[in-house]
Amino acid sequence: MINLKKDIKSLWGVGSKREKNFQKLGIKTVEDLIYYFPRSYRDFSRITNIRDAKINEKVAIKITVSEIKNRPTRRRGFIITEALVSDKTGTCKVLWFNQPYLLRNIKKGDLVLLAGNLEFEKELVLKNPEYEVVKEPLRIDFSSSKNLKDEQELVQSEFKHLGRISPVYRESANITSRQLRWLMKSVLDQLQIKDFLPDEVKKSQKLAGLREALREIHFPRNQKSQEGAKRRLSFDEVFIPQLSALLVRKNLENERSFSIKIDLGLAKKLKNSLPFKLTNSQKKTIWQIIGDIEREKPMNRLLEGDVGSGKTVVAAFVLMLVAKAGLPLRSSERTKGGYQGVLMVPTEILAWEHFQKIKKFLENFGANIEILTGSTKTKEKKDILKRLKEGKIDILIGTHALIDENLEFKNLALAVIDEQHRFGVMQRKALKDKDKKIFPHFLSMTATPIPRTMALTVYGDLDISVLKEMPKGERKVKTYLVPPEKRLKAYEFIKKEIGKGHQAFVICPTILKSDKLGVRAVEDEYEKLSKSVFRDLRIDFLHGKMKPDEKKEKMSDLKKGLTRILISTSVVEVGIDIPRLKIMMIEGADRFGLAQLHQMRGRIGRAGQESYFLLFTDSENPETLERLKALVRIKDGFRLADFDLSLRGPGEVMGIKQSGYFDFKLASYTDFELIKEAKTEALKIIATDSSLRNYPQLRTKIDKLKEIVHLE
Repeated sequence: MINLKKDIKSLWGVGSKREKNFQKLGIKTVEDLIYYFPRSYRDFSRITNIRDAKINEKVAIKITVSEIKNRPTRRRGFIITEALVSDKTGTCKVLWFNQPYLLRNIKKGDLVLLAGNLEFEKELVLKNPEYEVVKEPLRIDFSSSKNLKDEQELVQSEFKHLGRISPVYRESANITSRQLRWLMKSVLDQLQIKDFLPDEVKKSQKLAGLREALREIHFPRNQKSQEGAKRRLSFDEVFIPQLSALLVRKNLENERSFSIKIDLGLAKKLKNSLPFKLTNSQKKTIWQIIGDIEREKPMNRLLEGDVGSGKTVVAAFVLMLVAKAGLPLRSSERTKGGYQGVLMVPTEILAWEHFQKIKKFLENFGANIEILTGSTKTKEKKDILKRLKEGKIDILIGTHALIDENLEFKNLALAVIDEQHRFGVMQRKALKDKDKKIFPHFLSMTATPIPRTMALTVYGDLDISVLKEMPKGERKVKTYLVPPEKRLKAYEFIKKEIGKGHQAFVICPTILKSDKLGVRAVEDEYEKLSKSVFRDLRIDFLHGKMKPDEKKEKMSDLKKGLTRILISTSVVEVGIDIPRLKIMMIEGADRFGLAQLHQMRGRIGRAGQESYFLLFTDSENPETLERLKALVRIKDGFRLADFDLSLRGPGEVMGIKQSGYFDFKLASYTDFELIKEAKTEALKIIATDSSLRNYPQLRTKIDKLKEIVHLE
């Protein structure tokens, strides 16, 4: 019996030398190997004989090797391996190019399965066929159709590569599908695995057992068995996060939060103080949140909305209502301390952006607002921590620094996490654990629209609010895909617009050219553009490895209009608001996800002026170009997310691999029926046994995958 938790190097034929090659494919353990599913299949299950094989078609034949030898060619270093093979119905020639080592694997007299394209060049020839040597010569009469069927069934059960539906895997330079098939077959033949899915679920959904499904997904007997295996394993991928999320929701019912009574008079004053009108979606969301936080059960709500839909306004609004709940409007003294709120964001630039906006918004309402980041000076930080513990700070805005173990709130009642997918689950959990007795109300926000089917699966523990409307003054952003031959023309257009007093961003995928060969990098583009293309303009650059003070200074120069072109990485993706920013040029656009590009597009056109989003790529891949063309024609973030999700996995769509999302290998977030069925089964189990006491294997599986559950 094979231990699934053992390192991949423990398997015979791998060892320490090849371990790194497997790790590049994401295969670190034996379990990783068996869950490394084929990307496609080739059907070599029908074995024919030489006489009946069709010319210029893929064939699988079983032959005996009469002769095999290597012969040199006039081309230096180029060797042809030539064999003469036969069965009882005929003879043909086989040629392999530059594979002289085959003489070690195939010997005269061997019985061999071959698969390839049969050609006729004065004689029958198979060029570069795949091969598999039969260990024991089989005494079967190929002239009998009955015996031929028996032979096919035998090969299906015994062989790894040919004579069957053969799996094709995603490969690397050092690991081929052939090597993976060999190793996979060896492991699956010894596999003993406990099935975590309850029998009643398998019976209800007509699902195969786990061991059978794993064998059939890699080495299917036929198309029907492969489809059955895929459905079982897809169901697992959907069912586990559904059950995990629903368990979190169930457990939250046992937690206690502050029941916060909101001052509706203050809410009206806040609304009337705004220089713009709240959209209906914003009003509805604020009422939903007020309804949640007035209960003693913890709120666990996700607020999603397109770029510029007004999520920050909603967050500031409810943070203020919580901070002033039950207290005199103009209270300057706080002997006991009131409720506190926190806003955690992923970058320091965004933290300062929010701090300045919210402080301005709430400056006439007596709110004590502070910011805490990794660059906060020691003396200042000490003072903030002291006042926070005493309850003298109403709203604290910051980055990962907010989960510092020394940070202590007096009455943390509301935690808002912006771009929550960028924080690991343990970081979110650390923020939750700041108060061991009271569970804070949670509001998560994301500017990446999430398709409904994905939300049902990944966010089953959350109530969801959506800002469907955009504030008045719709942005006029034109998106263009710029081919290499039009680059110079695009530069001239940018010069012209900057001459009118506007500003531009140039976004690059990497900081240094050495990061990725051939990919345009920030520092290289800065050198090129500042010394040649735009040498008469003030150009600067910004990236994530700079010190916080340096970033703040560069952003300040940009906001003042001193810097006309800023070259940066995607650090500017969220939250940056520069009214004069009219052009954004994306280098290596094919290196970014559509959701990420859409967010960057949302940084421009904020002053209501016509703006331009220019996508530069040297890629000639049709699929890549089609994906980028979708960004040109689709302006709505929700429609764009649906499109991107249909092409790629959720981790890639969100741009947040390893950040608390469950990325499917076989299932699809667009398979609504499967998701609905999985949720139905999960609800049945929770209704009868929410502790999973009677399902120990399932409990173990859930515990192992806790990282996929939000705020567990």
